[in-house]
Amino acid sequence: MKKPLSHLSLTVFVALLHLFSCGETELKPTEEYYIKFKVNGEQKEYNTDALNPVTFTFDQNGPVYQAILQVLGPGSDGKKNFINIITRNETVFEVNKSYRMHEAISYQNASLARIIFTWADENGDLYNAVLLKGAFPTLEIKDEGQLMFSGISQDMVTGSFTANIIGPVSPTTGRGNTELSITEGEFKLKLINTVP
Repeated sequence: MKKPLSHLSLTVFVALLHLFSCGETELKPTEEYYIKFKVNGEQKEYNTDALNPVTFTFDQNGPVYQAILQVLGPGSDGKKNFINIITRNETVFEVNKSYRMHEAISYQNASLARIIFTWADENGDLYNAVLLKGAFPTLEIKDEGQLMFSGISQDMVTGSFTANIIGPVSPTTGRGNTELSITEGEFKLKLINTVP
């Protein structure tokens, strides 16, 4: 009697193993998570997965709350075709509140831009908005950035953004003077919230 029971157990085990292994385990880009925007009117859209989340953190050294968004586009190797937006705030992030780059935030008694915005095109040319107008009163600063969260749930975040970014940025020659306008930015991304 033990032989048929062990054979039945083995058959059930193999059937269950086959059943559960038929499902896809690899995370693939879906339309569930995305970021899209226009660069000087040209549409860019990155369909992504849970491996490109927005991360909410708290930096006790500031102290500041941070929202870090980094999404790699198609064919990106981390040096081209990506977008990165870091937003800082004195309090926990709120829905329908506009966070603006030039509304400086105090970090260890230094004024910093509330938003740092970086985009690299398909060729690897890097553009950013990082300069705070108040820190350089004699320069004409054209860097701009704005972000608003339209929804924050336990595991997902949605929102919109705009920016004026300058570049290309080069480690040898510095930052160029080409301006790019980022408009109609919106995202729906996985959220990882590490705020205590």
